Amino acid sequence: MCPSREDKMSAFDQAVRSDLTRLEDIRAGSLGASVEFARASIARETRIAPGTLENIKRQRTKGVRGWIADTIRGALVRELHREITRLNHELEMLLQRGVDHREPEMAEVQSLIARARKSLEAVK
Repeated sequence: MCPSREDKMSAFDQAVRSDLTRLEDIRAGSLGASVEFARASIARETRIAPGTLENIKRQRTKGVRGWIADTIRGALVRELHREITRLNHELEMLLQRGVDHREPEMAEVQSLIARARKSLEAVK
């Protein structure tokens, strides 16, 4: 039986891959774009080559460098902060419109804020 790629990856590499996946998903959702477009945006922001990010995602690395992991982690933290700020703004707009706190829209925004804060705490 041949070991899978997951078995060959270190726990560190898997954690970096997980952070990158979360970062791409959040960025793609906030931009309303594809993951590939989000990856290009992340590459510009972090100054990590898009091919390097692609290789991390596809597990085609011999090991992720520490500075790359730190850069991805920092970008994820910044993205979560932006998401929380955006959601808080949306909550304020709902409150200004006079939406009742029992409305499903209000509950959804509040749950998204709580989930983003929980994710941020898990990342730190």
